[in-house]
Amino acid sequence: KNKTTMHCIASKIGSGLRRYSTSAKPVIVVQGGAGQLGRQVVDKFSVKGWTVISIDLVQNDKATKSFVLGSDSVADAKDIVGQLSELKPDVVVSVAGGWAGGSINEVEVFNAVNSMWNMNVTSAVMASHIASNCMKEGGLLVLTGASAALGPTSGMIGYGLAKVATHHLVKSVADSGLPKDSSALAILPATIDTQANRDAMPTADRSTWTPIDAIVDKLVDWASTPSSRPPSGSLVKIETQNSKTQFVLANE
Repeated sequence: KNKTTMHCIASKIGSGLRRYSTSAKPVIVVQGGAGQLGRQVVDKFSVKGWTVISIDLVQNDKATKSFVLGSDSVADAKDIVGQLSELKPDVVVSVAGGWAGGSINEVEVFNAVNSMWNMNVTSAVMASHIASNCMKEGGLLVLTGASAALGPTSGMIGYGLAKVATHHLVKSVADSGLPKDSSALAILPATIDTQANRDAMPTADRSTWTPIDAIVDKLVDWASTPSSRPPSGSLVKIETQNSKTQFVLANE
């Protein structure tokens, strides 16, 4: 999308968002709301009666409203924050991102690092920036890290670097930068049971894959019941064994 198109879309969305600014409904912003995980987050919170704002490279028509990102992160952030400042979201979640392999001895590692940074870290920074400037006091910010990034990632250097940076970002904004009494958490999945992963690994043992529903249900729990949230700044590993999923604090 060019910048002109993005500004046009944001303006139309902004005029519509003002209708929801006085609503009693809780509000969630979903960065990556048009992806495989993001769409299910949007759907579940919509069913629960939330006002749902999607942010992604494409529109999600099932969200209350959508922001379609352009190529200029600064312009995107200014537009989105300008429109959401009146709405005061209760929760901001980033489930945007991607994966790429690549070892340090491969010259393509530079491309992988740049790609992973843009897909994972920039998305996390955008969500954190929105939460810092727009979220209600006592709100919740959730970013997506990776359990693999708690250790060496020699076969996926760019991905590991991006996810370690996301873990650091969660701890940093938990320390300072969010509205009063707000929480910042990171979910650290291993392999999520998506259609893309099934297509890529058709013979894999899926009993250790985490169902999307398990992640979405936990987000609903944290969003709806603040007392259920781990301490702010926590990295929460998602572990699935024998098709049973647990959420446990990471031992760093």
